[in-house]
Amino acid sequence: MPQFAKINGKLVELSSSRVKGSELIEYATGGNPGRRAIISDTRGVHNTRIDPHRYYRESDFRKPGGKPVEIRSMPERVKGASEIYPAGTYFKPRSDVSLKVITEQVLYLAGHLFNGQDITYNDKSGHTMVIPNYKLPRGWSPKTTSLMIIFPVEYPNLPPNGFYISKNVVAPSLHGHIYSRAYNNGYGSTPKEQQELERLGWVWYCAHVANGSWHPAKLKRISDWRHGDNLFTFFSLISEVMNSNV
Repeated sequence: MPQFAKINGKLVELSSSRVKGSELIEYATGGNPGRRAIISDTRGVHNTRIDPHRYYRESDFRKPGGKPVEIRSMPERVKGASEIYPAGTYFKPRSDVSLKVITEQVLYLAGHLFNGQDITYNDKSGHTMVIPNYKLPRGWSPKTTSLMIIFPVEYPNLPPNGFYISKNVVAPSLHGHIYSRAYNNGYGSTPKEQQELERLGWVWYCAHVANGSWHPAKLKRISDWRHGDNLFTFFSLISEVMNSNV
């Protein structure tokens, strides 16, 4: 009986009932450098990196009820220094195109990933969005957190530089991504910005997109953003990094 998996939004017939992770990675990334292949859990809540040495079975590709889990590629992420994108500019006037792209992506994301939540977003500036109850992985405390994205003025050409969670969140031991300030020129790097984060109860989560691996679509129309890296891509990265200690 043919074995199928949902890869980058399309059903793909696989070579056998046991598929090595390296083969899934090749399907998902197309062999392109700078991309990382991830798979959602069977609840469709969290993403983890595909292990190239593991053999995946049919049960790994199905949610309860039979619907397929998502396998997709995302930009490679790195810890910092010269490997990351420039941080960009924050809380300055942005272009009409940037504002329209962010607004459309936020609205689309709200309806698909966070339906029913009262997401905070200012469609006059496009600077930030806040998810009030982002579900944290197992082993974290509490079970949910507020989560904030700060969009650089250069978005979508530049991705966000990390993200922000409530300062009361407790991560699993050895999870070394959370800081009281930002680094690599992200918002929260200067003393004044650090004070503002502290006042508002945020901490910075270090999650950098590797330089050269963020590929937004070329826009002839605003809706063309769907054909490249976008806010959905970045939330896939968020889920993957929070489910990992590296």
